[in-house]
Amino acid sequence: PWLIILSDGSDLAYGYAAYIRWTLQSGLYWCRLIMAKCRIAPVNKLSTPQMELNAAVLSKRGRKVIEAEMRFDFERVLQLVDSETVLSMINKISTRFKVYEGVRIGEIQAATDGDLSSWAWISGEDNTADWLTRGRLPDQLGETSHWWNGPPILYKPIEEWGLKFGVQKKEVLPGEKKIRYSSTATSSAPLIDYQRYSDVRKIIWVVARILGAAERKSFKGGHVTEITPQLLLKAENFFVKDAQKELKIEVQKADRKGRHGGRYASLNPVEDEEGYYVIGRRLANKNPMTPDSSLQRLMPTRHPLTRLFMNRAHKERGHRGRDAPLLIFDESIGQPTVARSLNR
Repeated sequence: PWLIILSDGSDLAYGYAAYIRWTLQSGLYWCRLIMAKCRIAPVNKLSTPQMELNAAVLSKRGRKVIEAEMRFDFERVLQLVDSETVLSMINKISTRFKVYEGVRIGEIQAATDGDLSSWAWISGEDNTADWLTRGRLPDQLGETSHWWNGPPILYKPIEEWGLKFGVQKKEVLPGEKKIRYSSTATSSAPLIDYQRYSDVRKIIWVVARILGAAERKSFKGGHVTEITPQLLLKAENFFVKDAQKELKIEVQKADRKGRHGGRYASLNPVEDEEGYYVIGRRLANKNPMTPDSSLQRLMPTRHPLTRLFMNRAHKERGHRGRDAPLLIFDESIGQPTVARSLNR
């Protein structure tokens, strides 16, 4: 069977309703309510997005209870919300939010080890968890009601549900910290023709000098800009963000399992607080792959800059085999090799 958990929140209450769904031999479906939980709003008034986020957390906890108590496994689990805002919050890194939202988002992500493919948006008209937050009269809760038998949408193939996976809103979300980006990091113009170069270190040093001159706000006077590790790091980050523009469309795609990331879905790419696409979120607190425990940055497999980074790692490892360049760290600026995806 499938397990479908619907959650919703309002100014008065929040909660979830869990349904079990079987596919019959006739090709039709059978669905029934197996568990529900509701809580009234706290004394201190919360915003509607906070209440809906609380409902999602309650849904997560309910899933753990159901899976632990059932005698069989579910073929698929879906946790559905009718708020695109909440779904966007769940799909972002928890540290981007203030304490209240961040703690709850982190709890949801930790429960699934970062795999959020089971979370999706559904229309509010098909969300019976809304009954928990607004109330219903007793005569509306008969044995044939949608509350006990599930919304009509559950009796159709999933392709007709109109679900949205991996929703990401561009605007600032409720509780999200404001982050300022430098103009160099958000430039949309192509930086350089990478095909013309065979050594990435040369173009990094050139851009580092330009950034140093820009920090002095003067390109005159004949002063030689001192190349510091910080400038080299900024220059390399500039190149990485420029190359990652090719990933924007791909990571928004969903595979057959509903996971966002397109061809990189197995790596579970996410956008960090600095605007980089990173991987390895499941290992960030268990087995850090970088000196400063930061997440590895994903690079387009066939991008020429990725080849340049791999070529640099290959030379610095003394022209050894494939695994050595993949594991190398750039000791000069303390950043991990960003061409990890080439092996995939």
